Amino acid sequence: MTAGNLVEQIDAHSNADALSALRGAERFMMDLYDCQELVAREMADIRRSYRPVLDAVAKAGRMGGARAGDGAGPVRRPWQG
Repeated sequence: MTAGNLVEQIDAHSNADALSALRGAERFMMDLYDCQELVAREMADIRRSYRPVLDAVAKAGRMGGARAGDGAGPVRRPWQG
């Protein structure tokens, strides 16, 4: 393994999982009930930012891009040497 590379992808949250992580599960459940339109808008924002964030992390870790796991770039995995 080359020094300076990330070994694995980050634990990326998407959609409702991201909002739950930000707000806490209990508050997020209340948000779903109390402000459905706001939750829908925030989920759309998360979906729009998801790919650029993964690309930035992949670039910083020299992983080859967010699609690296699908063969589009060199992802270094510990078991691949």
